[in-house]
Amino acid sequence: MLRDAQTVPSGDILETDVCIIGSGPAGLALAQELLGQHFRVCLLETGGLQPDDEVQSLSSGETVPNPQGATYTGLEVNRRRQVAGMSNEWTIELNEVDRGVRYATLEKIDFEKRDWMPYSGWCFDRAELEPYYRRAQQVGGAGPYTYAVEDWEDAAAPHLPIPGDRVQTSMFQFGIQSMFTQKYRQQIIESENITLVTHGTAVELETDAAGQTVERVRVACLSGNQFWIAARTVIVSSGAVESARLLLLSNQAQPQGLGNQYDWVGRCFMDHPFICTGEFVPSDRQLFNQTSLYDRRTVNGTQVMGKLSLTDEVMRVEQLIGMCIMLFPRYPVYKNKVARALKKVFMSQYMDLKQSSQSEGVRSLRLLFKAFTQGGKSPKEIRQLLAGVGSGLGDIFKATYRAAIIDPLQPNIPADMGRCGWSEWKKKERKFGYYEVWSLIEQSPDPENRITLSDQVDRLGCRKAKLHWHLSQSDLERIARSQDIMAEDINRSGLGKLNLYRDNGKPFLMSSTAHHHMGTTRMSDDPKQGVVDGNCKVHGVSNLYIASSAVFPTGGYANPTLTILALAIRLADRVKQTMGDRAVSLSN
Repeated sequence: MLRDAQTVPSGDILETDVCIIGSGPAGLALAQELLGQHFRVCLLETGGLQPDDEVQSLSSGETVPNPQGATYTGLEVNRRRQVAGMSNEWTIELNEVDRGVRYATLEKIDFEKRDWMPYSGWCFDRAELEPYYRRAQQVGGAGPYTYAVEDWEDAAAPHLPIPGDRVQTSMFQFGIQSMFTQKYRQQIIESENITLVTHGTAVELETDAAGQTVERVRVACLSGNQFWIAARTVIVSSGAVESARLLLLSNQAQPQGLGNQYDWVGRCFMDHPFICTGEFVPSDRQLFNQTSLYDRRTVNGTQVMGKLSLTDEVMRVEQLIGMCIMLFPRYPVYKNKVARALKKVFMSQYMDLKQSSQSEGVRSLRLLFKAFTQGGKSPKEIRQLLAGVGSGLGDIFKATYRAAIIDPLQPNIPADMGRCGWSEWKKKERKFGYYEVWSLIEQSPDPENRITLSDQVDRLGCRKAKLHWHLSQSDLERIARSQDIMAEDINRSGLGKLNLYRDNGKPFLMSSTAHHHMGTTRMSDDPKQGVVDGNCKVHGVSNLYIASSAVFPTGGYANPTLTILALAIRLADRVKQTMGDRAVSLSN
């Protein structure tokens, strides 16, 4: 059933058994698992079926400048207020019809408490999630539940024979966007026990006087009306930013925010920064014909892609954090000394390029182009613009290089992350000269990386989110050591040479974000160390759960979507088990 919140009279109370706040992949997976149950479910979404700039403006917030550099992308860029949430933003073109996203499980070590990583350790091990990962594969539209390289390689596409036990190959699979944007959305709209309420924003969780039970959710609309949803069980599936923000805003019974008695709500915000690791130059260019495994390709109807990472064993011995590397062939411009020198200059100055689009030279070039195409400028003004272009040629070159390597649909994301298919080309040994090597890295949980409330308010009168973020020196040092190990073993293999990029001795950070927000309502058995328990229930609140990567104590390097789906399915099983006789019958 579909209902527009803007048509609900102000002051009304909608009654239900389960209220799910947020209809992204987590919320939709939860709702899909609850289809046909004997209890009622309300799925509340701040946006609608289509994108809306006015609604999207509610995602704006503050980002505290980082004196160490590595500025984080604005909060409004990384989130989508629309039914199906961030799945609407997936940009990997799987075929002419579908887009998708990379799937991978977390590694066993990601669930472990690591002595060298404070605040690490989940409430359970990887084995607990195995059956839910298997179900998540189907929910997410992926293939068979296996990420082992031997299940996807063949004689024409073998894994790289890197000696030793430090570097391994494993796989990504790709999930299908339309599972969320079309299939589950439509099933929920047509269901009898689930109501999808659009254009309504949860602005407060109202509790009993002790703050131990959520009694109702206060909902506000941009149209001006406000109402409540009363539910026996409330599940917040709004992502790491909004989940923390909503708990902090819900401060009537608990002045510091709901579930925040030990000041953990909002803390340990994490993402997956992008590192440009370097150039892998094969000793024999025939290698380009033997590395199809590392391209996105279809195997028995499933799209997969190989990656390199360090084994759990070497991570324990060396006390490292997670990192994978992906290979993207490039034309052999490295033979051109001038081109190579220019590239090094651009790369060494990359952190300054983010401001180049605002430089005088770039602005002058844009205005000059507009003048020639649309007119309206005098000869004197044209001459002034030409002078501006001439004085800013350096910035123009930088901006051009950045435009060539960054995906315009996802600012600060390397374009090749979504553009593959090179393995199908003919005569690759003639076309390509080296591989550019990109890495997704783990970020250690740090309580100082956090979401707080800004003094600014949004159009609904709610305080905006404020992000404090930095990348620690210890993380950079551990990533540098991981890169060294990769280079040592690849260079020893005889396959070629991995030339590492470094920025004043540090790994070369290309982007602070892969749009993978994690942490902020972290999982811990000890309420003094986290916000939710092992069942994703908020400590001290009897009927409030969090379903998103907000509960991740650590995030590994893998895209979090598959783990989000697994946790959502696991929580759905718990909801079905605990509702029982407490549910209000649909016949009432």
